[in-house]
Formats: sequence, structure tokens, C-alpha cells
Amino acid sequence: MSEMKHLDQYLKLRKGRYYYVRRVPNCYRDVDSRTLIKLVLDTGSREVARGRQDGFSEADEQLWVSLRAFDSSFAVHPALGRYEAAKARALARGFMYYLSRS
Repeated sequence: MSEMKHLDQYLKLRKGRYYYVRRVPNCYRDVDSRTLIKLVLDTGSREVARGRQDGFSEADEQLWVSLRAFDSSFAVHPALGRYEAAKARALARGFMYYLSRS
């Protein structure tokens, strides 16, 4: 039963529709001003909702990692911070980011 709960950890069912509901972890509160994320998944199917939940969850994790990388790297060197943030955003969107050596 705990495995099923884990699969649906960010899903809420209300009036036949699933929602993605997640609190921003305390360790990311300094880089993300939201406290609660709530998105309608536009489905009544648990299987479809799980797939969408996984996508939103992964996107949130990547966003927080990129914000943290930008925040910490920017203090060391502005150009390096912008570069690392751009790489993290590109990876979060599914792109490979690399420098070409011409």
C-alpha cells in the first residue's frame, strides 16, 4: 500500500479531476517564492495523471536545481553563473547543451 501512495504522492482527486499538488521543499524556499504548487492535470484517469505528475515533478526538481546553481554560481563569478544556469535550463527542457569547438 505504501508503494501505491508513493506513486500518487503529489496527486489529489477533487470532483473527478486530478490535480498536481506539492509544497516547495524548505531547502528551496530561498530561490522559489511559491509555498504550494497546484496544477490541474485535466484528466480523470489515474494512469494519465501519474504520467503528468511525473513530468511536473521532474520539471520542478530541475527548476530548483537550476535556480540553486544560478544562485550559488552567480556569487562566485557572474558569467560562470549565467552559463551554469543556461545549461541547467536547457537540460530541464530536454536539450543537450554543449560548446562546439570550431
